[in-house]
Amino acid sequence: MTLLEVLLAMALLGAALVPVYAMIAEGLAVTRDIELRTRATFLAEQEMERVLAEAAADYDQDFDRFSADLGGGFLVTVLDLPQTAFSKRISVRVAWDADGNGSLSNGEVLASLMTLVADTTTLGTPKP
Repeated sequence: MTLLEVLLAMALLGAALVPVYAMIAEGLAVTRDIELRTRATFLAEQEMERVLAEAAADYDQDFDRFSADLGGGFLVTVLDLPQTAFSKRISVRVAWDADGNGSLSNGEVLASLMTLVADTTTLGTPKP
């Protein structure tokens, strides 16, 4: 085998490995995205459960939170929106703070949950 043949074989091998390395890098990026989305969904579920437990104890309190730190670079925004006289809509959005500015941006939202909460203290009372 001559030096030219060895150099040609190395060039071909190098050209063949470039797409393999690109696929590995893409796979790692997708894995990281899945990991962040899974963690954000878990944190959103926890936050929603916290709000629902507090609403059961004290329906009239305001549950709004804006870009609150959940740790690990994750932020949460909770919106408490009245629907009727006896219900409110709770929206929980969790994101990983990619730009590190301490504020939840639309492009950073990874998990979003919404539910309706009824004022259980009014159950069984006649409507005026």
